[in-house]
Amino acid sequence: MRVALAQINVTVGDIDGNTARILEAISAAAQQGAGITLLPELAITGYPPEDLVHKEHFVEENLDALERISAACGQVVLLGYVDRFEGKLYNAMAVCGNGTVLQRYYKRRLPNYGVFDEDRYFEPGQGVGLIELGGNLFAET
Repeated sequence: MRVALAQINVTVGDIDGNTARILEAISAAAQQGAGITLLPELAITGYPPEDLVHKEHFVEENLDALERISAACGQVVLLGYVDRFEGKLYNAMAVCGNGTVLQRYYKRRLPNYGVFDEDRYFEPGQGVGLIELGGNLFAET
């Protein structure tokens, strides 16, 4: 299985521009025969989005972008975004493929030192990330 690591240059707050970069990277990886494409943490919003996550329209635009991106995913794509579940925000990873979001994972260990202040913005995830790809199990513990 060929894996593409798409280290793209995203801009904090530029959801449309970041989405375009993500779609270009996914297309390029597919053309090169990648079965899995990995994109950066919070690729849709840029990292760190900080107080932008407190703007309802920003979170909604990010979720709309995730739907557009997932619809374009024929192969498996893992990418970061901001998710909202039961009124709480999460630093999340979507596993996309076959034109949809297959699975969501919420970051459990939120850094809170130096320039990092993730626990101010996000709730920690509770579940272990377990993904089956091509008959192989991958986990984050």
